Amino acid sequence: MVNRKSNAAVKVQTTMLDQAASLLGDLPEKPDSTISLRQAIEMLQSDLRDSLDKGYDYDELAQILAEQDIDISPSTLKRYLAMSQKDPSQPRRRRRSRKAHAEDSDGSDARANAQESERELERARA
Repeated sequence: MVNRKSNAAVKVQTTMLDQAASLLGDLPEKPDSTISLRQAIEMLQSDLRDSLDKGYDYDELAQILAEQDIDISPSTLKRYLAMSQKDPSQPRRRRRSRKAHAEDSDGSDARANAQESERELERARA
């Protein structure tokens, strides 16, 4: 590395640019040296699910992973596995608030009561 006060006066030959571009273009993909914990669980999901099928629980699997320096709590492991199982192409559904749910149930009850009242009136007329 050259130690200069200003880069404005530095001249570069165009042939060096072509060589640098060729060299940079030929570089292979550099593998990721680290990944997120969620990505790690996603990559291991098949093996983890097989272990669950064999009778191991999340506590035991978290301990096995910790021995490999993959520190994760059993509850996070369970959540990440559940997340990796879902189809990412489908939009996430929002949870309905209790208020909205109560309004819907009140409305349906009112409709049912109104229909029952109409039937009773028809029976009384007949």
